Amino acid sequence: MAVNMRFMLVLLLDVASADLHGQGFLEKVPKVHTSSIRSELDGILGLGHGVSQEYLAKINSTLFPIFRALPKNSRGHLSTPIMRYAIRRYFSSSNAWIVKGFEEHVDETNSTINDMDIVQSKVPGFIRSALEQRFQHQGFALNDMVSMVAALEALVFNEVVRGIMLSFYFNSFKMGAVLSKQQMSEVLDSYLIIEVLGSTDIEQHAHHKEHVYEYYPNWDNAKMFLADISGSYVFARHTTANPFKEQDYVFEDIFRMVGRITKEYGPWSNYECHSMKEYLSGKDIHGTGRVKLADFYGASADESGAWHFTEPSAHLRQSGALDESSSYLGPQVIIPNYITSMGNCISSQPYFSICCLNDCDSIYEHIEDEIGSPNATLSQILPAVETLPSHPNISQNLINKLKDVATIHGGSIPLHGRLFAQWLHFAFPRDCPYPHAPGTTSPKTQMEWRDEIGGTAQERRDMLVREVQQHKESMYSKRDPSPDAGAGMWTFEESLMEFSTPSDAQDATWAWSLRIACHLAVVLAFGSVLVREAYSMYTNFYSAKKGDTKKYSV
Repeated sequence: MAVNMRFMLVLLLDVASADLHGQGFLEKVPKVHTSSIRSELDGILGLGHGVSQEYLAKINSTLFPIFRALPKNSRGHLSTPIMRYAIRRYFSSSNAWIVKGFEEHVDETNSTINDMDIVQSKVPGFIRSALEQRFQHQGFALNDMVSMVAALEALVFNEVVRGIMLSFYFNSFKMGAVLSKQQMSEVLDSYLIIEVLGSTDIEQHAHHKEHVYEYYPNWDNAKMFLADISGSYVFARHTTANPFKEQDYVFEDIFRMVGRITKEYGPWSNYECHSMKEYLSGKDIHGTGRVKLADFYGASADESGAWHFTEPSAHLRQSGALDESSSYLGPQVIIPNYITSMGNCISSQPYFSICCLNDCDSIYEHIEDEIGSPNATLSQILPAVETLPSHPNISQNLINKLKDVATIHGGSIPLHGRLFAQWLHFAFPRDCPYPHAPGTTSPKTQMEWRDEIGGTAQERRDMLVREVQQHKESMYSKRDPSPDAGAGMWTFEESLMEFSTPSDAQDATWAWSLRIACHLAVVLAFGSVLVREAYSMYTNFYSAKKGDTKKYSV
C-alpha cells in the first residue's frame, strides 16, 4: 500500500484536534481568525494542508496567556525576537521540544536562513525566516503566531511518517501489512529506538534492540509508556471492533499511536530529568542551586550508581552550567542550567530535540497570569510570587535587589528582561537557570561537543579521567559548601528584547503628521474666526460711520 504523506499529515492533525470537540474556551481568549491563518499556512504548506479549525483553536488558547503578557509594539504585535521567545516557550512547556532554528543562542547571533540553505535540519529555521520576512515590519499578531506553530508542528508530524516507514522496514513488514498485537508492539518499540538512539540501518537497529538496556537503562519504563499509548488507543476503538475477533493493526493505526508518542514522550520522560535534579539537589545542602564540581564528578562513583556526570568542565562552561565566580570555592555546577542544557537532551531529531522541561516556565506562567502585563512594580511581583503553590521565603536581601532593579527601570520592572530572570534564579535557585549575558555561552549537544574537540573515544575518556582526578584532588574539593555560593554572579547588566518594529516609526510619522495637521486646522479655524470677527467689526464700524455722516449733513 502506497502511503500518501499529505493524507497522513491531515490524519494526524485531525487526531490531535479530536479531543477539542464539545469543549468551549474561556471567553477572554480571542477568536481564531482562520481565514488569515489558513492563507499563511497555504503559502507555506500548500493548499489542502488539512489543519482543522479546532486544532488552530487549541494552539491559540495555549499561546494567548504568553502573548498577552509580552511587550508589544504600537499595534499590539510582537517583534521578531519576542516572537521567537514565545515560540520557544510554547514548545518547551507543551512538548519539551527545542525546535531547531528557535534556540536561544540563535536569537543572540540573529542568524537567518536563505532560500539556498534549506537542508533538512534547517527547514524549521527557514519557515521562521519566511514568516519573519512577512511580518517583521508590523510585527506578529496572535493569529500569525498560531500560523508559525501550526506550520512547525506539521513539519514534525510529516517526519513521523518517515520514522514509521523505517520501523516497518526494519521489522521486514510491508507498508500494507496487517499486524498482530505483538507485531504492532514491535513496530512501536522500533519507532522509539529510532527516535532516541538514531538507528539508520537494519544492522545498527538490530544491535540497538539487542543491547537497548546498555544505551537506554530506563527502557522498561519506556515500554510501559508505549503500552499505555497503545492500550488507550485499543480501548478507544473497541466499540467499533469485532469482540469475537483478535484485533489487528494497519499503518493508519500505527500512525495515530505514534502521533501521541511524538507529542507526549518529552513531558513523560521528564521524570528522568526530575530524578537527576533531585539527586544533585541532595548535594546542595545550602539551597544555592550549586554543587561543587568535585562533588558533581564524585556523584558518578556514588554508591547509587544512578547517574554518570561526566561532562568536561569546558563543555559545562560553554553550556552556561559552570559558576566560576569564586576563587575560594572553585568551580561549581549550576543545577538548573545543567539540567536544561543541550547536553541532557534525550534525543535529537532533524527538526527538534527532546530536552528536560524548564521548571522556571511554570513560575513565569504563574507570575504572568497574576500580573497580566509585561511590566510590574515591586508591590505586584512579591504578592504574585507569594501565591505560588510552593513559594520560597524571599529574604530582605532579595527584596532589596528587586528594589535596585526597579530603580534602574524607573519603578516598573520588565518581567522578560535579564535582571528579573536573574532575580528569579536567586529566588528559585534550583528551578530557574542563571541568565548569562548574551553571547557568553555556546550550547552544544554531546555529539556536537565530541565533533568539536575531535579525537578518538578512548582519547576523550582518558582526558576526562585526568580532569576528574584533578578536580577531586584540588584544594577546592576539601572546602565545605557555602551558603553564599553564587553571590558573585549577581550583576546589574540588563538585556531587554527589542519590542518595537519598523511600523512604529511609520506610525509615529503618521501620528506626527496628524498632530501637525490638527494644529494647523486649529490655527486655521481660529484664524478664520479672527478674520470673521475683524470683518464684522470693520463692517459695523463703517456702517456706523456712514450713518453719522448722513445725520450731520442733513
